[in-house]
Amino acid sequence: MTSYNTVTWRKARRSGGNGGNCVEVGVWRKARRSGGNGGACVEVRATDAAVLIRDSKYLRDPGNDPAAQPIIAITIAQWHRFLDAVTGRSAARTEPAITVHGDGSATLESADGRTLDYTPTEWRYFADAVAEGEFDDLAGRWTAAEGLLTEV
Repeated sequence: MTSYNTVTWRKARRSGGNGGNCVEVGVWRKARRSGGNGGACVEVRATDAAVLIRDSKYLRDPGNDPAAQPIIAITIAQWHRFLDAVTGRSAARTEPAITVHGDGSATLESADGRTLDYTPTEWRYFADAVAEGEFDDLAGRWTAAEGLLTEV
């Protein structure tokens, strides 16, 4: 598993007047529509060099080792091509490879063989959010939401 030392961080709103002293946590984002899906969703997070993708269902199984959670990294250069492929704006092959199955479920597969499998609902919510531009900011144009997110 690759280690990512830099992530996007979030701190409490009330920390602003604390001279920068606060507890910060790494932020995984999901499509806004995913909230009513029992928490199962495609999650993404930006680092300095890549956008990371994971499946939130993995950690809900107590038998799964959190340290072994499959995460696929997409370089910043690849991110917008990947988003275009998710929405169907491009038929070009991407890294990771995207396979949308007949039932609407989807599988992402990285070049090193890591796979992430999504239900039809998870994939539809993610694809709709991509089409609406919800994740466009992750490729080097990070905008802090309401001043709550900072890059370290």
